[in-house]
Amino acid sequence: MRLQAMRAFLHPVGQTFELCSTGGIGKGCIFSHRFNEKMESEANSSNRTLAFSMTFYLILVGHFLVDSYSALIPATLTRLEIQFDLTPTSSAWLLACGSFSSGFSQPIFGWLGKRLGTVAFIGLGILMAAVFIPTISMIAGDNRLYLHYILGMIGVGIFHPIGASSIGAINPKKRSVAISSFFVAGMAGHITGSLVGPWMIQVTHIRDVEWLGFTFPPFAWLMIPGILLFIPAYLASRLIHRRQKEVAPIERFVGQEVSPSSIHQADQESKLLKDETHEGIAHHPIFNLFFLYVASATRFFVNLALVFLMVRLAASQFAEGLESGWLTELEASNKASRLTGFLQASMISGMAVGGLAAGFLIPQGRERGPLIWVPIGFAPLIVLIPHCPPTTVAPILFFFTGIGFASMVPVSVSLAQRLLPNNTSFASGLMLGGAWAIAMLGPPFAEFILTHFGMAWAYVAVAILLVLAGCMMFPARQIHRF
Repeated sequence: MRLQAMRAFLHPVGQTFELCSTGGIGKGCIFSHRFNEKMESEANSSNRTLAFSMTFYLILVGHFLVDSYSALIPATLTRLEIQFDLTPTSSAWLLACGSFSSGFSQPIFGWLGKRLGTVAFIGLGILMAAVFIPTISMIAGDNRLYLHYILGMIGVGIFHPIGASSIGAINPKKRSVAISSFFVAGMAGHITGSLVGPWMIQVTHIRDVEWLGFTFPPFAWLMIPGILLFIPAYLASRLIHRRQKEVAPIERFVGQEVSPSSIHQADQESKLLKDETHEGIAHHPIFNLFFLYVASATRFFVNLALVFLMVRLAASQFAEGLESGWLTELEASNKASRLTGFLQASMISGMAVGGLAAGFLIPQGRERGPLIWVPIGFAPLIVLIPHCPPTTVAPILFFFTGIGFASMVPVSVSLAQRLLPNNTSFASGLMLGGAWAIAMLGPPFAEFILTHFGMAWAYVAVAILLVLAGCMMFPARQIHRF
């Protein structure tokens, strides 16, 4: 009897307490039960933290890969113009089609994922980008070039809104920092694609590579990491979906005690947000979201216009050698591809540095000022680019230009997710993909100005657009807490 009482004292069972030798519920029983509960809770919390950490880095790797695929074509465009007999106008529309297909698919699949209650599209996006873009080197005919590039860029578009939404849900208390990390991973992928593409062209000359008795197209190697990542990305989507369901309804109160006063405060803020007016215009979240979207679309427009002008600037540096005969068309295109890749890597490095710095330095609720003045402040540098040496000063100017138009991207995405907390995938898709869909007109716009007014005026026009992107945020109202 005494042995049973001691066992009851030391080992309480399940959710019930055994009687101790004193005839009541002993303090030791309660302590042991609570200790076991605490240990189980800590173990579960540790497992969840590890799973979320692995998912966080998996999304970063996925973003790195899809953006490295998307950078291959712009970096090698001068070489592809020879292979597929493209004119500068055709090249501009190729970039436009890729931008439109990526941009248009983002809000659609963001909304569809929300509608179907799934984030499984994240793996599909990686797979499509990995299969269709590297296989461009295997095809013949410009029609198939457009088809492969469009399908690959749709994959890029599918990944982005769900990836941005998921990484924000994994760390909601530091959403801006998490999205900045997501943004920087993509920029690192862009840099890698910009450098690897021209290097592979230089090594393979767009010819098949023999290895161990097998024949591989030059870019086929790049398919492997994306295909390998497809399965873990799909498996992680279930965890991401569960996390989003946990975070969305209570994101305002993460790490806080939900008391009647905090609920009353949220009520007052919501009422204030709906009732406030500024010059007679109601500041509903959609009002702020509209200006945020227009400004983002203009900045992306500037981005794509600069990519096209960068390709043409690199090609112009070797036009004289081509005309004089000391460079063949193939040699000139390869040199131009390498210079394009270097300039693009410089610009994307600025985009990455600016995005990371903005995510860490700009506090939530203070975004409006930087959204106005950063684009305006860096815009004059664009005007100087065509007047500087392309291999020394121009890369530096492209670096700071990248800060000017891209550092506000993670800030805009984070702000949009806070404006639409119940549909963060759609908000991310709107700021990223919806903006890219409008930006498709950037390369044709730059090509038109370049053809009719010259290189210098094309850069001036793009600088003016970046100034307008900052000015568009003047009517928006500061969102201090939402």
